[in-house]
Amino acid sequence: MKLPIVLYTALLLTAASCRTARKVPATAPSTPVPAYSLNGNWRLQTSTDNKALEGTVVTVMPGESEALVRAVGNNSYCIREKEPLWRNLKNGPGGTFTLESLVNGCTDSRIYSPATLRFSGSEELYITARSSAGPEFVQTWKRVP
Repeated sequence: MKLPIVLYTALLLTAASCRTARKVPATAPSTPVPAYSLNGNWRLQTSTDNKALEGTVVTVMPGESEALVRAVGNNSYCIREKEPLWRNLKNGPGGTFTLESLVNGCTDSRIYSPATLRFSGSEELYITARSSAGPEFVQTWKRVP
C-alpha cells in the first residue's frame, strides 16, 4: 500500500518539474549589449559642427538625467558653466540613450535639440544631433578624470 503512494508522489513531482521546465525559453538570449555608465566627466574631442564646444567638459552625476558644464571650450553656443548641456537623458534601444542637447544658448531662451548618444567602448561616446540651423552634426566625447 505504501508503494503506490510513493509512486504517485514521484509521478506528481516529475509532472510538476516538467511544467516548470517548459517555462524556460527554448532559445538563448541575443548577445547582450555591454552596460556602460555615463557617470563621470566627459571632454568633447571633436565636433562636425565647426568645432563648436571642442574642449568643453561636462559632468554626469549618478541618478541625474543631465550633464552639467564643468569647463567651456570653443564657446560658439554661448553656454555657461554649471548649466545643463545635455538634459532628459533616457535609456534607448540597443544600449543607446536619447537626450536633448543644448545647441544655442545665445538667446534668452535656450535651444535644445533631440539627440542620440551611443557608446564606443566604456571610455568614448558619440552624440548625433541637429544644430539650431538644421544640419546634423556628430560629437566625439572621451571620458576624463
